[in-house]
Amino acid sequence: MPPRTLKVAIDCSHHPVPGGVRTYLDNLVPALASRRPALDLTLYYRTPTAPGVLPKCPHSRSRVVHVPGPRRLWSWAERRLSAPPIEWQCGAIDVFHGTHFTLPVAQRARLILTVHDVAYLKQPELYADRRLNEYGYRTLLSSSLKRADRVLAISHHTKADLVEECGVDPDRIWVVPFGWDQRLHALPSEEWQPRVAALGIDRPYVLYPAGSFDVRKNVDRVLEAYRLAFPSDRPLLVITGVSTQQPNFEQRVAELGLTDDVRVMRVTYPEGLEALMSGAEWGAYVSLYEGFGLPLLEMMGCGLPAVVSNTSAVPEVVGDAAWAVDPTDVDAIAAGFVRLHNDAALRQELAERGIQRSADSAFGWDRAAAQTIAAYRDDEQAFQEQPQPLVAPESALTV
Repeated sequence: MPPRTLKVAIDCSHHPVPGGVRTYLDNLVPALASRRPALDLTLYYRTPTAPGVLPKCPHSRSRVVHVPGPRRLWSWAERRLSAPPIEWQCGAIDVFHGTHFTLPVAQRARLILTVHDVAYLKQPELYADRRLNEYGYRTLLSSSLKRADRVLAISHHTKADLVEECGVDPDRIWVVPFGWDQRLHALPSEEWQPRVAALGIDRPYVLYPAGSFDVRKNVDRVLEAYRLAFPSDRPLLVITGVSTQQPNFEQRVAELGLTDDVRVMRVTYPEGLEALMSGAEWGAYVSLYEGFGLPLLEMMGCGLPAVVSNTSAVPEVVGDAAWAVDPTDVDAIAAGFVRLHNDAALRQELAERGIQRSADSAFGWDRAAAQTIAAYRDDEQAFQEQPQPLVAPESALTV
């Protein structure tokens, strides 16, 4: 006899903000919706204005609940008054899934919380907006962790940080890694060349899909290492991201003498990014901290060998399919750039390993959805039956 239908509300309040939470929702929600009739899905928004673009979920398979008003007011009431229960807003539900910091109070619903990282608690100096992050991590996250029936971490590293920094019992945490869009792949030259040319790129280039100019993305050290690695005859350095603005970035590039050799751009996803990754000579992703690092999977899937960080969750994701360095050491980053640039055999080897690793079905969103549903049902056996795509950090290559 099939299990009864679960009524699940998933928090989409942070979906309007570009970044990791939006990517998570855009991929997990349709994977969950495909499990109908096992799940009856509600998309929950606690936002001042009505939601615009929804996660990629057929409307026939979900309903939308929008709760207007300031989020902080609702959070204050839940923390201080233990009211109102989420059932007053969503109706009778079996599960509420928080996807970014917050969980409501509930009468009967099981509360699940996904935590992407606790980077601010580990390295607050990486964040410019200290006030917002103090509130998010130390107030909202702290109270939500106490309220959660199950915590989902997106990597073993995030789980370890939750135990160390937040005192969460490790038995309450299940590791549910991201999947990725496995339709991305290495394009033949006749497909990527015209797309890349349309972006105004007319010379060999290397790619850093930074995603943003947050201090955490380590862009300044990348520029210094790039100049050190290539004093002359440089490949073009292309940096992509959600935001193409950083205070004093152009001035910093000019100070380093790199004005003609660095391009910053936004590209369409996935077509534009897929073309850039397919055409690049090699890539880099030397972030100072990652709870997971989805661009790593995307680079591997497109056959782009890369120099990556040897810290946080990065080694778990790449395994032995990248060249890992200390992201705080400019000389080490530069040495990695030179090694990969000059060693065609190594680039080919890493590209092949990356394609093979990323093609593992365990990195699919169906696996993530199955593990998440197991958490909804508190079914540890079903959770353990799913494959685990992450590897031990010490398996990664290092310089």
